[in-house]
Amino acid sequence: LYALNELWGLGLAKHELRARAARLGADVPYFLEGGLCLGEGRGDILSSLPELPPLSCVLVIPAFPVSTAEIYARVPLTSARKDSKMSEFLARREFGRLENELEQTILSLYPRLQAIKAFFLEREAVLTLVSGSGSAVFGLFEDRAEAAGAASEWKGEERALLTETLPRERYW
Repeated sequence: LYALNELWGLGLAKHELRARAARLGADVPYFLEGGLCLGEGRGDILSSLPELPPLSCVLVIPAFPVSTAEIYARVPLTSARKDSKMSEFLARREFGRLENELEQTILSLYPRLQAIKAFFLEREAVLTLVSGSGSAVFGLFEDRAEAAGAASEWKGEERALLTETLPRERYW
């Protein structure tokens, strides 16, 4: 969106780009921001937060797709109000408080993803989750050498990518 705005000389302000991004998908406005953000509403109302130290990430990407429509069809979209795990995480910086509410449904339909998650748990990732509605699974590590070790130890048919989180100042 930034590139098209420049290329076509549209002159759209950041808030106008965000509005267009939100029409493309709930999480698209985040990619105009980068860094650690709190997403509210559908995830398109963003507040920048103080950054975390960089973390190493191993991303395992299965060759099969996961149908987002199928996952959301099986997950109730409204639930009883509960305490925000994100608020607890932001207050204490404890990764174990984070969760993907779609994950239980995804793992029940795609058991191979559970095996990938178990691999990261065995290697003591500080956090491992299915990414969004799937199919990628990631493991976060505070130590790059541990992450590199996990990436090299992965023996599954899926590709394991070693990467790192990007703070806002490096995002663009």
